[in-house]
Amino acid sequence: MRERKQSYLPAILVLLCMVLLIIIYVLGACLSVRPKEDEITQGVFIEDVDISGMTANEAKDALDSYIDKISSRTLRVNVNGENVTTTLKNLGYTYEEGDAISKAMEIGHSGNIFKDYSQIKKAKNENVKFELTYTYSEKKLKKFVKNECEKKCKRAKNAKIQRKNGKFVYKKEKDGVEVDINSTIENIKKELVKQSENEIVDVVAVIEVQKPTITLEQVSKCKDKIGTFTTQFNAYNVSRSKNVANAAKLINGKTIYPGETFSVHDTISPLTEKNGYYAAPSYSNGEVVDSIGGGVCQVSSTIYAAIKNDSNFQILSRH
Repeated sequence: MRERKQSYLPAILVLLCMVLLIIIYVLGACLSVRPKEDEITQGVFIEDVDISGMTANEAKDALDSYIDKISSRTLRVNVNGENVTTTLKNLGYTYEEGDAISKAMEIGHSGNIFKDYSQIKKAKNENVKFELTYTYSEKKLKKFVKNECEKKCKRAKNAKIQRKNGKFVYKKEKDGVEVDINSTIENIKKELVKQSENEIVDVVAVIEVQKPTITLEQVSKCKDKIGTFTTQFNAYNVSRSKNVANAAKLINGKTIYPGETFSVHDTISPLTEKNGYYAAPSYSNGEVVDSIGGGVCQVSSTIYAAIKNDSNFQILSRH
């Protein structure tokens, strides 16, 4: 029995030596490829950024540079055949790092030599890639669609009435278009993901037909003159005459639809030189003084007199 037991000893010793050699080989292999304590293993990526051999701070700087590059891409929105562009940076496009860098730092640094060696070999042969979460400002995106994209739309035009040479002239209404803001925003979000590699992200805005509220059929029913009134002014007072003509021009052709409120003041304002007015005599606290737009009160007074006895109008206020 003693001799049989002794016969196993050489085999056990050989087995132990082989295990020891394997451990020494793995240890040597791991030590030879293992990165420094503060460096990231070879073959590790965040998105398309190779952060192999970098420290955590270096990896953060590399990611910031990458985001600067991709956020400088152009968003191009086709609005009813016309393009509106901006950069992703203007939309507040950025990324949420999360724990990507810290997880990258853990590869090959667990403290378990066998686990580290396995992770290091896998990263080197197959690459390990971490994804980022991208974000943008919902407020800026909505503002871009609402303000910039909407500018390319032609608004619906109501039918109009004008008085020319003593007769009524009618102008037909026109359909318009408007951007479906919420649907267009959703399209942009989808395309930002689908076209993540493109220098220019192309999106087609969702357009809706906008119908006018007043049609030619409706305005053509208006055939009667509601009221008239005449006042006189001195044509030789050139500045005052120009002010009267300018205010009348700004009012002429305005159509007041049922339920609407019309303000002479709002229509002819501001009383500035840029808006076509001159300094001319006007009444102020019972005295005649020169002021920009002097004489326009005669225009509002004449209109008031023309309509005050007509039951179709309700005078809300006068000053």
